[in-house]
Amino acid sequence: MKRLFLLLFLFSLSRGFCQQREITIQSYSFMRSKGFSIKIMEFENQMMIEARLLDSISDTMSNDKQYKKIIKNHDSKEPKDFRIKEPDEITFSEIISKYATLEKDTLIINNSQCIDFQNSFHQIFKTPLDVLENKKRVRIVLDGHIVTFTIKNKSAKAYLQLRSPNENSHPVLFNFLKEAIALFRKEKSNDFLEAAYIFSY
Repeated sequence: MKRLFLLLFLFSLSRGFCQQREITIQSYSFMRSKGFSIKIMEFENQMMIEARLLDSISDTMSNDKQYKKIIKNHDSKEPKDFRIKEPDEITFSEIISKYATLEKDTLIINNSQCIDFQNSFHQIFKTPLDVLENKKRVRIVLDGHIVTFTIKNKSAKAYLQLRSPNENSHPVLFNFLKEAIALFRKEKSNDFLEAAYIFSY
């Protein structure tokens, strides 16, 4: 009987943590040697927000084969303007996370407690990629930073790079980022997501 109860418990737990979709948002400033990575994962009954603060990058990154391969096809030789032309086998966020000094904190919240946030999460998957990226809007940004969005479900993965997004240039993604940060801060009741790391988002 005890074994039966254990099996039922494990089954219910696995159902609650059966991942459906995820969005990863990351930005890193080589000039400031600071950045952030926020991964939002949707499960059957819960949402999970995994926040990472990225600090100084190890000098060994310049010797990384994957990094060299991507840099080779880069328009600029300046690391502060680092942009990946095409999603490679290893993404920009994975490269940075591999070599950055980082701290991590995680929030798990029931769907019933974050209905508005979950609706915003779903809206991203319903919005066409060309609308999210908004390439038609020409903006001149001096000393800006790049924010990468990796949007993934069970069958597909999209990768967007946005230069200093704001409410006017990329409203859906920008507002979702703000909502994720606000929800994390509210539920965790701490100052883990410092402004210095998240560029005042």
